[in-house]
Amino acid sequence: MAAKTELELQICSDHAKQIENSGFKFGEFTYVGEKKDADPHKFVKVTNTDENKLNVKKLVQAIKRKWNLERPNLVISVTGGAWDFPMTRHVREVFRKGIVEAADSTNAVIVTGGTNVGVMKYAGTAVKDYKMATGKCEQVVTLGIATWGKLRGDIKKKLTDAIGKSTPAELTIQPPEGEKENGTLEPNHGHFILVNDGNDTWGADVPVRAELEKQIKAMHDKPLQITDSQISCSNTEHETCNHSQSRLNNTSHAWTPVINDGKQWLEVDLGVTKLVSEVVTQGNPDGDKWVTRYKVQYKVEERDEWKFVTDDTKEKDEWEFTGNSDRHSKQTNTFPAPIRASAIRLVPTKWNNSISMRLELRGSDDLPVVCILVEGGPNSIKQSCEAVEKGTPVVVVANSGRASDVLAYAFQGGEEINDDIENRLKTIIKEDKIDESKTQINEAVHHPNLLNIYDAKSNIEIDQMILQALMKANKTNIGLQVTLAQAWNRIDIVKDEIFGSLGATTDWQRYDRDGETISGNFHQALIKNQEGFVKLYLDNGVVSLEKFLSLPELKKLYFEVGTKYKKDEEDVLEMVRREMEDLTTLNFEGYPKSSKDDKAGLEDPYRHLFIFAILNDFEEMAEYFWEEGQEHIASALVASKIYKSRANKITDIYKEKRERFKKIEK
Repeated sequence: MAAKTELELQICSDHAKQIENSGFKFGEFTYVGEKKDADPHKFVKVTNTDENKLNVKKLVQAIKRKWNLERPNLVISVTGGAWDFPMTRHVREVFRKGIVEAADSTNAVIVTGGTNVGVMKYAGTAVKDYKMATGKCEQVVTLGIATWGKLRGDIKKKLTDAIGKSTPAELTIQPPEGEKENGTLEPNHGHFILVNDGNDTWGADVPVRAELEKQIKAMHDKPLQITDSQISCSNTEHETCNHSQSRLNNTSHAWTPVINDGKQWLEVDLGVTKLVSEVVTQGNPDGDKWVTRYKVQYKVEERDEWKFVTDDTKEKDEWEFTGNSDRHSKQTNTFPAPIRASAIRLVPTKWNNSISMRLELRGSDDLPVVCILVEGGPNSIKQSCEAVEKGTPVVVVANSGRASDVLAYAFQGGEEINDDIENRLKTIIKEDKIDESKTQINEAVHHPNLLNIYDAKSNIEIDQMILQALMKANKTNIGLQVTLAQAWNRIDIVKDEIFGSLGATTDWQRYDRDGETISGNFHQALIKNQEGFVKLYLDNGVVSLEKFLSLPELKKLYFEVGTKYKKDEEDVLEMVRREMEDLTTLNFEGYPKSSKDDKAGLEDPYRHLFIFAILNDFEEMAEYFWEEGQEHIASALVASKIYKSRANKITDIYKEKRERFKKIEK
């Protein structure tokens, strides 16, 4: 890998200084007895008080840089009992298969309370057991968000001493004499956010955790791709709404309505649900006209009523954003948290001379989040009900105890809380909090598409229940549904329920205008040997192989498919060429041929992917590409030589082993 330039080193140094000055205190620790070559656990200590509110968005940006984290494909938020309740066989299966296996297949982040008790301990243990059993799960990020004030005194002292140091603190699971046993960080979590609210009571992590799960979604914001047909307006001084004039950096004009009043609007139809985090505006480049103040409306589904973006005060007033002050400068406004929306409207309220503006929306694809409730107490009921209120699906594990059982019973009983449920609540909640919890539960059970009850006695596995919950909660986002079904390797869902309802290719393209979902899914299908999905995408015409397979994409496929090609992505095709010559004794000099434009599609893409499949032992996929490609005889000859050579090498390996043991016998 090439050494960093002076500019890159300076940028890294600047990032480090920004983090240092932000109030976020980073450090690392290990536990006594861990393997010496194991990666240390990473932590950041943050403050969140009434006087010093934590900026969670800046925190996410800081940990992304400091810990080099990528935006996950899924957030699995585990909540429940913060004490060591008995774990039955079906609860153990929930953690092993439902949480860890689902996280591994989807490249998810698992978020818990982080301490070494209750569901947090069971989640961490399940990750460890799954790694030992399968050798996988390296890509799963486990993030514990814990209350600083509840940690053991010796742990707080050692972590404080390690802040900003290159040497990790060394902790012990067992407390020193005189210290309580609880207050330990779970040893199988890799990352921790430790929240200090100035108190020694549980719960400092709860508001930070809720906000963090929203802000994780905005880790990879970028300008949203918008076609002209997606832009509309209330009216314009031209006969039609000139879409291109509404775009940021357009040099000729801007959207300018005939009427100047508070009823005018400029709308962007996103087609599917996106996460919108910022609006960027400019004035009219052709005259002294610009909008100085405006409000933003949004809707999640087409049938919904328009809602205004509100501020983060208790009153939740309609937010009036600051607009522009001249023709050309850009004004960026960031929402308090990313907004899930399928359509956005800007409504000017004040302007200079005349309403006139250009715009750009920034955001990302929607990121699915699922909350899993196991056992739990008052805070777990509150967290689960608030998740439902915000549109996050919740899977309640029935018969795991306390909060889970109350919610499951309430959901199965209908819309109203009866005396029996109230009596159940009294066993886990203080008397003065009963009415608040009843109200929350009543509201939650009105959302059957978001509240899902898992019964271990049913025929469905817990990981399939999680998939069903996510599919129901995102039923209008076709692209996300396909991605989720592919992550679970459920081709039947895509074939029968999604592609079956869409029909023609043009319908699918409507849900993926920039093509990123299609190409990303197809790439994953290739490297994970999902031959059925590869055929599905190509046979339905949703992927053009000629456009998809460029030289950089071929390099990326080999680099990501396994371990043997991971030396250097730039040299990976040279490694492939040498391997092919070694296996076949044929000359592959100059492989693969490419045009001067690296991003252009490679000639005969089926042949390249046939070789890719053969070298990686993806037999059924190789046969499919062979059938669809050209030069069948030549391709079959190459495959035959590769397999024969590998068979001989395997025979030689066994011969060597036999000879070694023969010598031992003597």
